[in-house]
Amino acid sequence: MSKPWALKLAIDFSEIKHICWVGDSAGWVHAVAERGRNDTMLNADELERYARSIVLREVGAPGQTALQGAKVLVLGAGGLCAPALMYLAAAGIGTLGVVDDDTVSLSNLQRQVIHATPDVGALKTDSAAA
Repeated sequence: MSKPWALKLAIDFSEIKHICWVGDSAGWVHAVAERGRNDTMLNADELERYARSIVLREVGAPGQTALQGAKVLVLGAGGLCAPALMYLAAAGIGTLGVVDDDTVSLSNLQRQVIHATPDVGALKTDSAAA
């Protein structure tokens, strides 16, 4: 019988732009960002929200638009991944996926900042999505 959290992923590696490995106490975390799409425009609210990134020569409007079209899969929603998920969302990543088979416990809350007291007992993936 397969475990409900076990996934088989079919990834077209020609579409992968960045792969980042980060270690934490629960094991290895794997974040994959697919090549961003430049077929969308930023609306007025997005221009205001991401203004500090857009003025950077290294990012600009094309870079922010690429982030909006990017897909990132994060394996884990624990100590290192919880803040990473928050920063990825704040940066404007278009699609975030989270894989974690653990539940939130009270002892997680002082370091896993994406979870809160009402989330204790919930799957970390559900808590992270909220």
